[in-house]
Amino acid sequence: MKRYAIFAHYDVSGFVHDYVFFYLNELKQVSDAIIFVSDGTIKPQDKEKLSKYVNIISDEKHGEYDWGSYKKGYLAIKDKLTDKDELIFCNDSVFGPLTPFKQIFDKMKMQKADVWGINTASEKFLMSFFLVIRSTVFLTDYFHNFMKNIKKEATKKDVVEKYEKGFSELIYRNGHKISSYFTPSDIINHKFDDIPFFSFFCHFVKKDNFEVYDDNVIYLIKNGFPFIKKLSFKNKKNYLWALYPYITDNYDTKYIESYFSLKKQNSHLILLFKMMGLTFFKVLPTKNFFFSHKITKSGKKIIKICKIPIFIRKVK
Repeated sequence: MKRYAIFAHYDVSGFVHDYVFFYLNELKQVSDAIIFVSDGTIKPQDKEKLSKYVNIISDEKHGEYDWGSYKKGYLAIKDKLTDKDELIFCNDSVFGPLTPFKQIFDKMKMQKADVWGINTASEKFLMSFFLVIRSTVFLTDYFHNFMKNIKKEATKKDVVEKYEKGFSELIYRNGHKISSYFTPSDIINHKFDDIPFFSFFCHFVKKDNFEVYDDNVIYLIKNGFPFIKKLSFKNKKNYLWALYPYITDNYDTKYIESYFSLKKQNSHLILLFKMMGLTFFKVLPTKNFFFSHKITKSGKKIIKICKIPIFIRKVK
């Protein structure tokens, strides 16, 4: 399988952070070439490091968001795609992969879809932080016309409407099939007995919700969702700040910590949560004292904290 990847990057200060290098190294395992396109000038020391991971580097301000970077990368290699099987569009808006790319591609290689992504958004279009486009699409005239006509838009919302949603609509309109790595069946009947808080949390989470920017991302990740959106950390009131060290079994959380430390955003919270009760819960042999739940013979679900019932409800 011959595969090219276009990676879209943006950082207001021109840094390429450690989590990006980890991502690129993983991407390299499944790609014949990586084209790195930044919407801005990259620091010279980072550009030198990038040369170990990518084949082409473009760092010029264009203001067209990720789809503008995808466009620049595609136009730069268009003539080299005639013998390729797949084209990857991906970007730096996520931490990960939490699952090796080889495992993801092995799962999807039997899919008969012409385009696949990691997940669909609520409006049933593929989110564009990771897309795999097969030659049945990227060698067509309609794909070329779509890409070359990407331009600077007034708002990010316009970008989503015209290019993220617009791309999925284009695929459907031309009779092609779209598929997703992560589906609703991946988040059914999963339990979190390892950490009491997960069990408590999942009684209140919407298990069919695919929103990747709020607390539901905790549930998705523990069920195999392979990325964490950086914007998930934006809401200081959600649980992700507290729980991320325990939901990333296959990913070194130093990449998350170093990014937010460099950005000077809430790095104190990371240390605080490591020192607080969640670590305490993991090593405490009598953790059932703090949290327990059961279903009685009469069909009642009872949740207790510190042995005090806080939730009693008849279940079907």
